[in-house]
Amino acid sequence: MSHFSLDVDFRRLVVARCFQAVGIAFLFVPINTLSYAFIPRNKTNNASGLINLARNIGASIGIAFMTTLLARRAQYHQTVIASHLTPYEPQFRASLAATARALQHHGSGAARAYALLYRRVVDQATMLAFADCFFIMSVFFAGTITVTFLLRKPKKTEIAMH
Repeated sequence: MSHFSLDVDFRRLVVARCFQAVGIAFLFVPINTLSYAFIPRNKTNNASGLINLARNIGASIGIAFMTTLLARRAQYHQTVIASHLTPYEPQFRASLAATARALQHHGSGAARAYALLYRRVVDQATMLAFADCFFIMSVFFAGTITVTFLLRKPKKTEIAMH
């Protein structure tokens, strides 16, 4: 998803989301199994509370981190893109003139051309910010996957007890 653009079609979005959903299905059962594998039977209620607390706090921290990162990366990309939108850039002048002509043809004022170009900048900056966030999440999850191989495997008797 870090390679998506604003031109992505609905089918590609659905395929990506299905791919994520399949991965999630194979995620929760092993996590719960490992969470309770080494806990004595008489302490599973306490462990359940702690596991749910850790899951909720972890999710809240992750959402807050990604929301902050998304906002900051969007601001960064908007600054970089806007730095190229000066009257001295021939592409900017050409795009502004073409947008103004199209708006005048449809009965709108040419002043709206700046607003439409700004909207394009915001859209592109936001898309780039999402791509950055998807990339960072993929690096994080790749690291998490490697850590799982370091976990101690529970004995079959410990799993069967629960």
